[in-house]
Amino acid sequence: ILVILLDIIILFGIIASINKLNDKVYKNIIYSDIDLSGMNYQQVANVIEQNLLKEISISIRQDNNEIYSINSQEIEFEIDVDKTIKRIFDYGRNSNVIINNYNILKAMMFKHNIEPVYKNNSDKLDTVIKNIDLSLTNRKEDDSFTLDEKSHKLIIKRGVTGNTINYNIEKEKIINAFTTNKLVNLEIIVKEPSELNIEEVSNFV
Repeated sequence: ILVILLDIIILFGIIASINKLNDKVYKNIIYSDIDLSGMNYQQVANVIEQNLLKEISISIRQDNNEIYSINSQEIEFEIDVDKTIKRIFDYGRNSNVIINNYNILKAMMFKHNIEPVYKNNSDKLDTVIKNIDLSLTNRKEDDSFTLDEKSHKLIIKRGVTGNTINYNIEKEKIINAFTTNKLVNLEIIVKEPSELNIEEVSNFV
């Protein structure tokens, strides 16, 4: 047993020494079905640039009926090239010596697929999710008020109980949908309307 442990330690030591001199992608690292083994930074960048996402549209559904459609360009959903390259080169390098060497040995025997890193414009995604909310059928409406300038009367409109969505949950589902099934079924929440803030109304008047 001691001999086996010693052999393993020596093997790990040899791999660690070799790895310090290696600035290329390790063996059997796969990206988009392409073997990146032995590629340098620029070669990997070229592969990623040649395999960028095409324009994608996803369907947003309420009770299995489409109420909205989003194009990937609307929220600037795309592959983050720099972070994807970093993820590729980090494999076998971004942990301690034991884990790094284990991952490298594992990749020597089995292919390891690296998934891309994605990015989007959060402000544009916020706008889209608000538009989806406005597109809901039987949507919740809060209490509201307006001032009739001619009659100088305050007009109060009572809200109605109805449908709404959790913005954070649906945003996450939308991002996932661009890389999976391209379909989002909304989780509808029924809520009562928010009441008017009396202080706000008084200040307005």
